[in-house]
Amino acid sequence: MKKSFKLFLAAAFLVTEFFVIALPMLTTSARADGAIQAITHAGFGGGTDVTTRMMLLRARRVLKQDMQLVNKKGGGGAVSMDYMMSLPADGQHTLTWTTGHAVSMALGKTKVKISDMQPLARGTDDPQLFVVNCKADIKDAKKFISTQKSKSLKYGTTHVGGIDDVSAIAFTKKGGLKDPTIVAYKGVAPIKTNLIKGDIDVGVLNLGEALTEINDGTLCVSVVLANNRMAKNWRLSNS
Repeated sequence: MKKSFKLFLAAAFLVTEFFVIALPMLTTSARADGAIQAITHAGFGGGTDVTTRMMLLRARRVLKQDMQLVNKKGGGGAVSMDYMMSLPADGQHTLTWTTGHAVSMALGKTKVKISDMQPLARGTDDPQLFVVNCKADIKDAKKFISTQKSKSLKYGTTHVGGIDDVSAIAFTKKGGLKDPTIVAYKGVAPIKTNLIKGDIDVGVLNLGEALTEINDGTLCVSVVLANNRMAKNWRLSNS
């Protein structure tokens, strides 16, 4: 039996050049009378959701064909992958794939394998940010670390067993800090709301998800999980 492959976008932000180069792969097999489904696991306003919407804006112009956003939440990406595999391999859908999907695959939440999918484009290398309320003293990276040597902080994440809480746990383990208390939410919006209210101490977000609140001075970035400083926030400390 001929093996079927699926297309996916490994992305967090769109890099236009990579995606446009790969677009002819879609045009050769997409049906002219149907919309291309762009499948995500993300809730509204999250980094993956924003990325996929950005891709749709440009791709519609190039393909001159309707494209629809399809949200399939659950299982840290497992539901979206299972839905993708239920569709025919006809070039009529993409999946925005993230490290969260990789974690779900490693945990056995889905039977989907990397070999079942065909990479189409890479969006970005988007680092995780530890975001805090700007009124909190832990907005200073040194204070952020020293505080966790004596007590656990509440980290707001999306889902359980995804890249967000893995990042938080890996960071505290590496730094010899108290284990984080993970508070899982269904999306980015409640993480930011509860940070502002003071119900949690830290939000694990990416820049696109928190940019509005960072710019207006409501939320501050304490730590960036990257080797190099981010150009947008050059004063931030990196782990």
